[in-house]
Amino acid sequence: MSSDRKIAYLTRELIKACGGLEEASSHCGLSTAQLSRCQTPGSGQYLNIRAVAELEHYCGQPVITAVLAQENAAPVSDKSLITEACEAAEAAANMQRVVRLVRANPSPRDRDMIRSAVLDAQRELDDVAAKLDAEEVSA
Repeated sequence: MSSDRKIAYLTRELIKACGGLEEASSHCGLSTAQLSRCQTPGSGQYLNIRAVAELEHYCGQPVITAVLAQENAAPVSDKSLITEACEAAEAAANMQRVVRLVRANPSPRDRDMIRSAVLDAQRELDDVAAKLDAEEVSA
């Protein structure tokens, strides 16, 4: 997923966690039109950090900042490539479990739950690639 699409997706998730465009707008000082553009991939519009902080505080969930922190964290040097690969496999297995679970008992949040599990698995796979790249540099 491109970074533009990921940011738009996370913005949409944050707005949903706040109760929708109107509710989020009333807690961050941006209009519903501005918020709508921020959740649209390719619009070139993004939430400012103040709005992110206010909305995350309002909904009580670090929807955007948790992902940013995870993606920008310094690599953990004591994890081996095998450990990273195992964590990626576990995340992929969890994604499969989520898909089976939500398809067995459908609800309106199915796509959100699946998307979250997919993003977790993608992050773990990125960690494997980063560890491999780090090993190549030090070799």
